[in-house]
Amino acid sequence: MSEPMVSQLINAQRAKSRSPEVAHRLALLRDLAEQAAAGHIDRAGAVARMEEIKQDTSTLLVPAQGRTEPPADMAVKRAVREIQAQLRAVAGAGDLLDAAKKLDEAYPEIAEFLRVYGTARTPDAIAYYKRHA
Repeated sequence: MSEPMVSQLINAQRAKSRSPEVAHRLALLRDLAEQAAAGHIDRAGAVARMEEIKQDTSTLLVPAQGRTEPPADMAVKRAVREIQAQLRAVAGAGDLLDAAKKLDEAYPEIAEFLRVYGTARTPDAIAYYKRHA
């Protein structure tokens, strides 16, 4: 992508993408930037989330051309992403891990829930969701 194009994109002068995957990732990054600006996610959590967005194509809610996903799988991904977004909106990864540590002895299941949905990668959270559905 050329420098002027990136500048236009950053300044909201060029916001249309022909690729659903790119558009979706851009939306995820924009949401992450808003969470970081509001102080809802710490630096380490933001970096981890950016890496997840970069590497995890399974977070896409809009299937890429040629890829078919059963509606049930898309619904699970959507539910998991919503849970993750809610937790990450109220606390950063460090705070969620601290809370989980405090809950470990008395409420280990709740502690695991906070760890998985608050800090784990989406595929791990999906597996957890399926185990407990």
